[in-house]
Amino acid sequence: MKLFKLTVKDGKPTMDHKTIFFDVIKKLKDGEYSVQIKRKSKLRSNQTNRYLWAVYTIFANNFGWEPEEVHDYMRSRYFFEMRAINGKEVKILKSTARSTQEELAPYIESVLREGAEHGVLLPKPDEFYLISM
Repeated sequence: MKLFKLTVKDGKPTMDHKTIFFDVIKKLKDGEYSVQIKRKSKLRSNQTNRYLWAVYTIFANNFGWEPEEVHDYMRSRYFFEMRAINGKEVKILKSTARSTQEELAPYIESVLREGAEHGVLLPKPDEFYLISM
C-alpha cells in the first residue's frame, strides 16, 4: 500500500509527488480498487506519554505491580482490536506510542475509571499538567 500526502487549502487540493501517484495508478492491474482519504492526526504527545506513565506508576505503587505490567493490563482491557487468524478471533494490543491523541482520549478515561473502581486516586490530565509545570 502506498501513502500520498494530500493538502487542502481554501477548497483546493495539492498533492506531494503527484507524478509518482499517477505512475502507481498506471501500473495497477485491471480490477476494482478502493481509495481511502482520512484526515491526518497528530500522534500522542510526549506530555501525554509522561502522563500515562505517571498514572501507571501510581496504579502500580498501589498494587505492588511494575508500571509496565499496568500498561499491559490496561491495554488488554481497553486498548486492543480483535482480528481473525485462521478463522479464530484473537486480541491484538494496540500501541499507545503509535496512537493519536483522539484515539487515546477514551483509553485514558477508561484507565481513570478503572483506578477509581479500585480506590486509586489518579490525577486527571489537566491536574497532572499543572503539577508537572
